[in-house]
Amino acid sequence: MLDDVKQRYKKEYQIVLMVKTFIENRIEFQLGNEDIIIMTLFLSTTKISHDESRIKAMVIAHGYATASSIANVCNRILGVNVFDSLDMEIEATTADIIQKLRHYLEINETNNGLIIFVDMGSLNQIQNQIQEYIDGPLLFIDQVTTMPVLEVGHCLIKGNTIHEIAEHMQILQRPKVNLLHPKKKKAYAIVTSCFTGIGTAMQIQKLLEKSIKDFLEVHIVAHDFDRLKKNGMSEAPFQLYDVLAIVGTANPWINGVNFISLEDIISGKGENDVFRIFGKIADPDIIRRVNDNIILNFSLNKVIESLTILDTEKLIKNVEKSIIQLEKQMNRNFSNDKKIALYVHISCMVERLIRLSPITEYPDQDLFEQAHTHEIHAIKSALSVLEDDYCVQLNIPEIGYIFNIMNG
Repeated sequence: MLDDVKQRYKKEYQIVLMVKTFIENRIEFQLGNEDIIIMTLFLSTTKISHDESRIKAMVIAHGYATASSIANVCNRILGVNVFDSLDMEIEATTADIIQKLRHYLEINETNNGLIIFVDMGSLNQIQNQIQEYIDGPLLFIDQVTTMPVLEVGHCLIKGNTIHEIAEHMQILQRPKVNLLHPKKKKAYAIVTSCFTGIGTAMQIQKLLEKSIKDFLEVHIVAHDFDRLKKNGMSEAPFQLYDVLAIVGTANPWINGVNFISLEDIISGKGENDVFRIFGKIADPDIIRRVNDNIILNFSLNKVIESLTILDTEKLIKNVEKSIIQLEKQMNRNFSNDKKIALYVHISCMVERLIRLSPITEYPDQDLFEQAHTHEIHAIKSALSVLEDDYCVQLNIPEIGYIFNIMNG
């Protein structure tokens, strides 16, 4: 039963292992397998939100509470629990440290990277011996003190990638900064992305996972669109995985990487892409079953239902009225693909506006306002029914992205 629970509730099980260590170290009470099973099943009912995208960071140092003191001070200054710690006895051997690090890697998700600050001596020798156990990039920074730990903490809070942090610290730090990658064969992955934000990408991720998980060993990774477009193959997913494709609402145009648009999946035009992408890892019968699942899970209603908390039927009717009005205002008929893209985008936009979280930036906004006064007025007028029904107001960046879809 424990093995089954480990497989079904992997994240919850990892949390329970951390709690188990905490309890056993502090009250000298050993938890049995029955305790672990019950605690894991309890956590599985709480709908914990797992932030798998976060890069882990830890401080390792010799001496009583040296590492934990530095980590605690930095976490308190940052206002976020960024750093874990590992206090090592002065007599600790390299093997002791590797054993503890392996335990940490077993109970923590480190696919997106792990940053380790080390102090001296044998700690510098462990990087080559630990490389075979890591699942993501591993950044070692030598000669740990409070200031560089704080600097890395600020970078992590800002959302910098581990490669950006490595470059930044190499400029600031005289001590050795060394970035390693796993020696293991890369697992397959699909990246989901959306130019309106990571939240939408994560919802697309969930729908794809639901469609694929029973048939294929493929990771689905949500990632920021702007960073994909700016940094391309240097972004973390391409370092960690063999990326089969990017699925999303806009193409970041990365050379050599397939892109499938969300509207093609919803309209059924993406079937050939599905067979082409999965052709190298599965036989046609399996791909057919995956494709059938995708068709089932990616109907327009189900996609919008997963992306918003609003009444889906009412929302789609209201968006339909706006699109019809928009066609009249612009004196043109949109293709089915464009209509689907508008349905999805405008539905998400309405929820963003209700939540008071609109898109606030648009490239060359001043130039856009000067050059497209007519289009801005037409979009604003056509979508006024949504503004009235949901008591929201469109800003220029939101209008700009609708303009992009219309003319993309």
